[in-house]
Amino acid sequence: MKRLLLASSALASCLFSVSAQAQSYTWGGTGSTTTTTDYNLGTNWSNPPAGAPPVNAGQSAQFGATGTATVTVTAGPITPDSWTFTAASQSYTVSGQAVNFNGAGPNLINNANAGQAISISNNMTGAGISQAGASTLTLSGTNSFTTTSITAGTLVNSGSLTSTITNSATFTNNNNVVGDITNSGIFGNNGTVTGALSQSAGSTTNAGTITSTVSLTGGSITNNVGGQVQGATTNNGGTVTNYATMAGVTNTSGTFNNYNGGTITTLNNNGGSAINATGATISGAATMSAGSLGNYGTIAGTLDMTGGSLINGVHGQIQGTTTNNGGTASNYDSMAGVINTSGTFTNYYIGSITTLNNNGGTFDNNGTISGAVTVSAGTLTNVGSYAQIQGATTNNGGTVINSFATMAGVTNTSGTFNNNNGGSITTLNNNGGTFANASGATVSGAATISGGDVTNAGTFSSTLGLTGGTFTNNTGGQVQGTTTNNGGTVNNNATMAGVTNTSGLFKNNNNATITTLTNDGGTFQNDDQGRVTGAATISSGIVQNAGTFASTLGLTGGSFLNAGTAFVQGATTNNGGTVTNGGQMAAVTNTSGTFNNNFGSITTLNNNGGIFNNAATISGAATISGGTVFVTGSGSIGGAVSLTNAAGTLDISGVSTGLSITDFSGVSGSTVNLGAKNLTISGGTQVFGGVIQGSGNLVIASGAAEGLSGISSYTGTTTVNGGLLKVDGSIAASSMTTLNGGLLLGTGTVGNLTVNGGIFTPGGGTVGGSMTVSGSLVMAAASTYLVEVTPATSTSGIVTGNANLGGATLGANFAAGSYVAKTYTVLFAGSITGAFDPTVSTLGLPAGFSTSISYDATLTHAYLNLVLNFAPPSGSLNVNQQNVGNTIVNFFNTTGGIPMAFGSLTPAGLTQLSGEAGSASQQSTFNAMTQFMGVMTDPFVAGRGDPVSAGGAPNAYADESLAYAAAGKGRPANARDAFAAYTKAPVAPAFEQRWSVWAAGFGGSQQTDGNAVLGSNTTTSSLYGTAVGADYRLSRDTLLGFALAGGGTNFSVANNLGGGRSDLFQAGAFFRHNAGPAYITGALAYGWQDITTDRTVTVAGVDRLRAEFKANAYSGRLEGGYRFVSQGIGLTPYAAAQVMAFDLPAYAEQAISGSNQFALAYGAKTATDTRSELGLRTDKSFAHNDGIVTLRGRVAWAHDFNSSRAIGATFQTLPGASFVVNGAAMASETALVTASAEKKWLNGWAAAATFEGEFSNVTRSYAGKGVVRYAW
Repeated sequence: MKRLLLASSALASCLFSVSAQAQSYTWGGTGSTTTTTDYNLGTNWSNPPAGAPPVNAGQSAQFGATGTATVTVTAGPITPDSWTFTAASQSYTVSGQAVNFNGAGPNLINNANAGQAISISNNMTGAGISQAGASTLTLSGTNSFTTTSITAGTLVNSGSLTSTITNSATFTNNNNVVGDITNSGIFGNNGTVTGALSQSAGSTTNAGTITSTVSLTGGSITNNVGGQVQGATTNNGGTVTNYATMAGVTNTSGTFNNYNGGTITTLNNNGGSAINATGATISGAATMSAGSLGNYGTIAGTLDMTGGSLINGVHGQIQGTTTNNGGTASNYDSMAGVINTSGTFTNYYIGSITTLNNNGGTFDNNGTISGAVTVSAGTLTNVGSYAQIQGATTNNGGTVINSFATMAGVTNTSGTFNNNNGGSITTLNNNGGTFANASGATVSGAATISGGDVTNAGTFSSTLGLTGGTFTNNTGGQVQGTTTNNGGTVNNNATMAGVTNTSGLFKNNNNATITTLTNDGGTFQNDDQGRVTGAATISSGIVQNAGTFASTLGLTGGSFLNAGTAFVQGATTNNGGTVTNGGQMAAVTNTSGTFNNNFGSITTLNNNGGIFNNAATISGAATISGGTVFVTGSGSIGGAVSLTNAAGTLDISGVSTGLSITDFSGVSGSTVNLGAKNLTISGGTQVFGGVIQGSGNLVIASGAAEGLSGISSYTGTTTVNGGLLKVDGSIAASSMTTLNGGLLLGTGTVGNLTVNGGIFTPGGGTVGGSMTVSGSLVMAAASTYLVEVTPATSTSGIVTGNANLGGATLGANFAAGSYVAKTYTVLFAGSITGAFDPTVSTLGLPAGFSTSISYDATLTHAYLNLVLNFAPPSGSLNVNQQNVGNTIVNFFNTTGGIPMAFGSLTPAGLTQLSGEAGSASQQSTFNAMTQFMGVMTDPFVAGRGDPVSAGGAPNAYADESLAYAAAGKGRPANARDAFAAYTKAPVAPAFEQRWSVWAAGFGGSQQTDGNAVLGSNTTTSSLYGTAVGADYRLSRDTLLGFALAGGGTNFSVANNLGGGRSDLFQAGAFFRHNAGPAYITGALAYGWQDITTDRTVTVAGVDRLRAEFKANAYSGRLEGGYRFVSQGIGLTPYAAAQVMAFDLPAYAEQAISGSNQFALAYGAKTATDTRSELGLRTDKSFAHNDGIVTLRGRVAWAHDFNSSRAIGATFQTLPGASFVVNGAAMASETALVTASAEKKWLNGWAAAATFEGEFSNVTRSYAGKGVVRYAW
């Protein structure tokens, strides 16, 4: 190659040297005389030839190794034929005026060798440029040449070049080129090329602008950052690399690479390989017919494929619609809509497509299709755990396979859709074709079928609706939502939830299960072993059951046929349909329509209307509130029969031998038609208020209790065989009523009555009721005539004919808690023959009553008589008991009746009723008044026998006057001698202190035994009080005082007969006068009490009775005695009289719990007790340095002139029933004992303590008091 270039240069040099011989000038050549840079200076050129400088046509310039390296055209423009830089040329810098070459060209020839640089900045025009040397030619002016040939070296355009350029070496454009470029060398464009670029080899690097087309048959073109190719690029075998901007690209063969940052407008890939890398963009449409396209960037427009291979890789986006008409496409990232007509398209697991229209070929989806999918032909597979079709899928004729993937709604119009294991679709609309939901597959949302064939071995999670087509639920299949069949065919071989069958056919085959059924039309067949587990309703159509209905069944129309081996385990309600039962059914409610129980069995029946024909078995109860229930043939009812509405009818006229039922009831107006058959009631307790008609018979068996309250017209017999029959209506039309044991009662009417055994209770169950026997009554001796007794009357029988009593027993049942009368009429008859057994059998009659039977003179009435008596059979009553019993008996005899509870009293009950607790307050009050007066008249208070004045001053000779033998042992001997010598009377004591005050606490308890003859019980009482008082000494011998006291009492009667308490206030005054050793003392006292009594009566329940009242007491005491001293002890015999009056008001008890039937009202009473005492008081005093200690005692005999504690009482509920109750009485003779000790201090203070006892054969009383006194 190098030798070729050198040969070409030598030939050109020879040619041009020939021309120059005519008019060729060499810069700085031979004959030049100057060496300046001025091109226009002729002396700078060779000479000869003459005529330099070369500035005109016919003149050429040669530049070699001579002359200056800088050349300036100083005048111009010049028009030489050419400039030639020879192979030996040095580097030049040429500038200046314009050069307009005139020759045919080439006009600018650069043959300079490598290492040289030729730079020309002049504006030039000419025919051509030849860059043939290995040097570099740089043009920076504005140049226009017809052609430019670059065969060696480098041409650099830094100005403007207008030319058609052929480059096989190196061409660099740094500014503007106008014209086409044919490149087979190296072309670098950093400016603008206005023209087309054709390249067969070499390389083009563009960082500028190419405004026209680019064609490659070889080599490479790189459009770098900042570069633009504004025309179309056609690659027919080269390599195109884009980092910037290009217009449309057609890639026929070779390679096209659109790298990061690169943008092309369109791409037509007809062969070769095209790459749209990450960060690169195809902003418009792309087409493919062959080759391969790898997109990792963005295709903003559509993509049409008729062949070739497309890979939309990671980060790749195709924003327009992709149409595949025969190629192979693979998607790993994001694509918009896809139309797949032929070829193969794969959307991998990380790929995403917006929509798909598959018109042919194969589309494999392992990733995501977010929008709608339409399949018109070909095959769509949606496979893998990452595969999902989020939009609706419509299959119009292709094949769709979904495995281990998810799809949204599916519309299958024709073709085949297979939802395989692991596949899940949201909804299904099958209008045609075939849809198969395999085992492990799921249709999660609603499904509709209007045509085609759908099979399921997986799961339909939601509703299923059919208007046509066929649905087959195979083994393992589940339909979890409601299935609605409006015209299709359903075959269920597995499990389905609720079913609504409107039209069409639904078959629930062997071992299949549905949850609920609503049959509004069409036909539903439940085969043997088929199950309907939930509720079923039928409004129209036909339902045939040979299997099991496990829950309720309801009909408003249509028909239901229950075959011989079939079961309906839930309740059946028929509101207008037709039911035929040959199998087994549970509870049945028949409201309207027809129900035929031909050969089957039902558990219970509720017939509200319509017709029910029972020729088989009703094992349980039958309720009839409307319509008619016919029992025919061998039909039976095993449970209760209840006619709950007047519109209900039971007809047994067609039964073979009669009907036996356990319970039988009915409301007024309901009807039973016996025909000529027997109705036997074998058990239960019920009332029938309707009408029994026909000529048949009624039997009440043992164990049955039946009431008849209607007016029946049946003419057969009525037989009670050990059961109970209550007639409150009329069965008078029955030819004979026979009681063979059991019980007949009521207030209605029967016909002729024969009582062979059992109990006849006319009017039984109704107060004062009666039963009419319209005919004759015949009683056997083994039978009982029972009446129920109430306060005012008793039940009774009315016999229009003869009553033959036959020695039957008269029984009387007395109502608890009510009054009883002395005489009751128990039977009215046209005539009476025979008599009752004289011994009356009673129930509930208290033991205090005795009975007898009597008849009137005309023998048309029978009476029951009562007598009240409380005397126990083993003895007599005590006085209190007899008093209570007498007043109760008197009340009964006088008024003719008494509350029942009073007749049940025992002696213990009479004692409880006596109210003895009302007497106990008397003794406690007497005790309180006695102790209060005892405090006031106590020697310690009154100063009786006191050697120290009541004011506290001692006598003049205290020691001599003390009540003991003073020996003077405590005195000195000279003192005793002085006293012995003194013979005059003692000095009169001083009389100074006149007042003293004192306070005392007192209390005690007493128990008085009861008296067995009187019936009184031991009474125990206690009291407590505090008294304060003051006394004033009028003189040495006279003392006056007063006192106030407050306290309380408690009292009780033994044997739980009650008790009470009181709050107490007392006031009194006292005096004492001494006359030497004699004294007299007296006291008056008043007492006020607020008393409460309580007692509990347990005769009939538990009644707690309380009374509250206020009472006053008055008392007085007078005592006199004479004191003398013996052996140092004071002895005082005394006598006393005491009177007490207790003024009790009238008061009444109230019930604070329970009943007040035994409450008493007590009469007012003033209880007075007069007591006398004879006794001896003793005292002994001891002198101390600070005062005197005195010990006292008393023994006495007391006689009470009135010890009775009786009180009058009246029963509040028995007006006028009054009596006297005796309380425990004191003994008349009583022993009294007292012991006390006191201490008096010289400072005026004194204290004393006293114990007192009172004893007799019935009384034990203990009391005590303590007193503190201050005197001044």
